[in-house]
Amino acid sequence: MINLCIENGFHSFEWLHQSRTGAHVWVEVSLTCLNVESPRKIHVLWHNIETQKGAQHKVNVFDSFVIFSKTDTQGIITEVNENFCAISGYSKEELVGSTHSIVSHPDTPKRVFKELWKTITSHGTWEGKIKNRKKDGSLYCVKAKIFPEYNHFGEIIGYESVREDMTDIYEANIEIVQEKERAQKAERAQADFLATMSHEIRTPMNSIIGFSNLLYETDLDLEQEKYSSLIRHSTKMLLNIVNDILDYSKIDNQKLILNPIPTNLYVELHSLYAQFKITTDEKDIDFYLEVDPRVGEIVEIDILRLIQILTNLLSNAIKFTPKFGKIKLTVGYIEGSRASQQLYFELVDSGIGISSEEIKNIFKVFEHANKSINTEFGGTGLGLSISNSLVKLTGS
Repeated sequence: MINLCIENGFHSFEWLHQSRTGAHVWVEVSLTCLNVESPRKIHVLWHNIETQKGAQHKVNVFDSFVIFSKTDTQGIITEVNENFCAISGYSKEELVGSTHSIVSHPDTPKRVFKELWKTITSHGTWEGKIKNRKKDGSLYCVKAKIFPEYNHFGEIIGYESVREDMTDIYEANIEIVQEKERAQKAERAQADFLATMSHEIRTPMNSIIGFSNLLYETDLDLEQEKYSSLIRHSTKMLLNIVNDILDYSKIDNQKLILNPIPTNLYVELHSLYAQFKITTDEKDIDFYLEVDPRVGEIVEIDILRLIQILTNLLSNAIKFTPKFGKIKLTVGYIEGSRASQQLYFELVDSGIGISSEEIKNIFKVFEHANKSINTEFGGTGLGLSISNSLVKLTGS
């Protein structure tokens, strides 16, 4: 700046100074070169333009923030614009001389105002969202920016606030939350209904199964034995459906808890194999079980849920595998130590298969790959969904 003054004889420019208190002050500096001999003498004129700069700042701010107010150091409102009056419902005369508590909403935590005052009295700028109340009692929400106003000596003489109306966004968010709560309430009601109905149905179903078993053990002719067998089979299928619905409602309500216990996995798997071997032999399906010899004999696992998952998968495999097909259940070893092991369970069959497009639907509740599958093979569409949820529950 000095060199330009020496070169041209005169130079004028704006300069931002820092006062003794740390405040920044805008000044216009005029330099006039008084002589050309050494030592040179330059006349310096300083002119405070903080007021003009402040006015310019306000104009720039109003391009994006349309609600403006100004207070003294005690928080008493000294100036407001028309937009403040319009959104609050108060006149300029009612606002000036009052504090901003005139529009404060009682739901706003006191810590918000405590933090606000701590920030601005420490020469900082506070920004945040505030919920306010209009004169008629209705709510409005603003995004606010509040900062100190200084005098020529860098002392705080008041505070200015610019706000943006966020009421529409706030109300939209409230509506989204309410919709979500209504949906969750409806889901809970549905799950509770299913659980209640499942329990109500199971009681008479158990009686029917018990008496049909007793009837089957009596002396029956061939026709009676046939009918009794059909009753037992049908009630067993119905009870399985009811159990699936009960499990689904527990999973949906996040009330299903795993119960891992020390289990001889070999015994349980061979028992499961023997149970399904009867069915596969009836359909002339080759059924194989292969267990890696490194798998621990005793493992801590929720065996009931593991058998439930494998039963669902095996039932589907048998259902969709044609005569003379093959089914293989493999229990493999990935890694581990004497304390813990990572295993995998794999079921492969030579059934009808499923397209890549349809596979994304089969794990959804009450869904089948397609309608023809349901018509031809039956089923509730719950088995794979429950199995999927159980697998996730185990962390697998």
